[in-house]
Amino acid sequence: FKGDFARAYFYMATRYENVIGSWQNNTTYSNAVLNGSSNQVFESWVVTMLLKWHNEDPVSQLELDRNQAAYEHQGNRNPFVDHPEFVEMIW
Repeated sequence: FKGDFARAYFYMATRYENVIGSWQNNTTYSNAVLNGSSNQVFESWVVTMLLKWHNEDPVSQLELDRNQAAYEHQGNRNPFVDHPEFVEMIW
C-alpha cells in the first residue's frame, strides 16, 4: 500500500505544482515535507522515501481498478498508475 500512497503524492505534486507554493501550512510538520520553493515540491528526503515506496510496491490490480473508477467518476487518471515508469523519468 505504500506505493499507492507514493503514486498519489507524485500525482498531487505534478497536478498542483503551480499552486502548492501558495498553500498555507496547516500543521507544524508541513514544512518538513513540502519544500516551499518554486522548483521543488517535496523535501529531498521525502522524494527518496516516496521513490523507495514506489519501487518496493508495484502497481497492483486493485490500484488499476481504483484508477479506472476515479476516471469513470471524475474524468481524470493518475498517470503514475498507468505508467509507473514516469516516476523515474520525473524524479
